[in-house]
Amino acid sequence: MWVSKEKCERAREYDVLSYLRIADPGVLVRVSRNEYCLRSHDSFRISNGKWHWWSRGKAGHTAVDYLVEVKGYSFPFAVNEVLRAMGGMAPRRASVKEKSFTLPAAADNNDAAREYLKSRGINEWLIDMLVTSDLIYEDKRYHGVVFVGNDYESRPRHAAFRAADSSDFKLDVSRSDKRFCFKLPYRECRVLRVFEGPVDLLSYVTLCINEGKEWQYDDMITVCGVHKMSGTDTDVPPALSEYLRQNPKVEHIFVHFDNDEVGASAARGIMRRLAGRYDVINMPPPVGKDYNEYLRISGKEKSRGRENND
Repeated sequence: MWVSKEKCERAREYDVLSYLRIADPGVLVRVSRNEYCLRSHDSFRISNGKWHWWSRGKAGHTAVDYLVEVKGYSFPFAVNEVLRAMGGMAPRRASVKEKSFTLPAAADNNDAAREYLKSRGINEWLIDMLVTSDLIYEDKRYHGVVFVGNDYESRPRHAAFRAADSSDFKLDVSRSDKRFCFKLPYRECRVLRVFEGPVDLLSYVTLCINEGKEWQYDDMITVCGVHKMSGTDTDVPPALSEYLRQNPKVEHIFVHFDNDEVGASAARGIMRRLAGRYDVINMPPPVGKDYNEYLRISGKEKSRGRENND
């Protein structure tokens, strides 16, 4: 099959989101205001006119790229398919310049953020260390907690916001890059511990501190949320895929997801995908829904024990 240069140029004017909305809208799942994933591929993300397939290390912009790289079509077939589906429709043009990721403005102090984390049982020394390292701060507008995710050159690329009141509201800041969720400083360790969210990670470290256990010799990352997996090739979250790409030394992976079906399903998916390459161990909290609930239960049990001894 042969296609003319003119056809190729015209087909390449169509982005993947515009094409899928016309040709196969049922595969799209809206993740946030400006981001979509595919129903069958959670790690395939479409944002700001571009697509990234994080678990495969592939990326592109046009619908033609998508059909060739993801669907496996030949280039001429992909060109003709895009032109057929779009039927002469004018390509979508960006009306404004694409904005880059920026951190929310910081408040004058971190009092509310500190109090919130202390109320969840997080160790005060740990809070101070992370505030000093600019990995946690209080935002100026809502006075919630911002957990900063840096890339592997220490540049902020992700921010997870959590309300400091009783609402338990949380979200990823707009244009955050899921490859670089909140983590402790990267040290290229052989052991990696993976958590759903920042509070879970900090709760685990607090438990180690409280029990006098070593924790400084493991790398720890978050993936900022998981989904129930179906056994497809999308079972490795972007943050974990990127960490493994950056660190060839890692040998052991401990998955510390929530004690529910979604967490268990996501953990099984990771174990399936990484079997044979890494020693992957599923280690949800022994008690409670997540590690923060386990931390608070442990704290209450210790308090009761001290009272009984008195």
